[in-house]
Amino acid sequence: MIFVCSRKRRASLGRFFTESQPTIGGRVLIDEDDGAYAGMSLPAGWEFFVRPRAPVSKIINRAYAAFPSEPFYAVVGDDVTCGPHGWDKVLADAAGPHSVSWGDDGRWGPSLCTTFFVGGDLVRRMGWLAHPAFGHLYVDRIWWGIATGASIAKYHPEISCRHVNVKDTTYRERSIGGDHQQFSAVMAGEMAALIQRASC
Repeated sequence: MIFVCSRKRRASLGRFFTESQPTIGGRVLIDEDDGAYAGMSLPAGWEFFVRPRAPVSKIINRAYAAFPSEPFYAVVGDDVTCGPHGWDKVLADAAGPHSVSWGDDGRWGPSLCTTFFVGGDLVRRMGWLAHPAFGHLYVDRIWWGIATGASIAKYHPEISCRHVNVKDTTYRERSIGGDHQQFSAVMAGEMAALIQRASC
């Protein structure tokens, strides 16, 4: 299942669906205090997943908890456009049950999975889709570290997942306090164990 996180970005979300044309269904994760999407129709196979406002990692994990048995999970931002047609099926198939896959974001390429697909069995083995120590940052970096360390990384340069970073109100209100310190702590004290768990 694909999860698209969105807040106060109706136009960006509309652009994602218009330009990316996902062939696999999913949920758009929005906050219950956000009226920007009132009356908005989503493509077939897509629904809004509405919950109280929280840091993005908690929002992602709530969605995973609500759908715990999916064959794969993907996390996509509302400010991303993907292609070519069928990009999502390619990355879902590449993730399989136990791997992490991603395409070219135009900046990091093979060095970071900014839009990532993770095999469902692997997510269930880890117990989360977004590392719960973080608010907003490093969720992708943790999966990239696990994937490369456990040799389960599937990079597809022919798939484009371009990130258009808009520094709007949503960007400025991100919950990032403490994320930098947490990243150092996780890398030093936990990453080796996460890689080992993913390798089992």
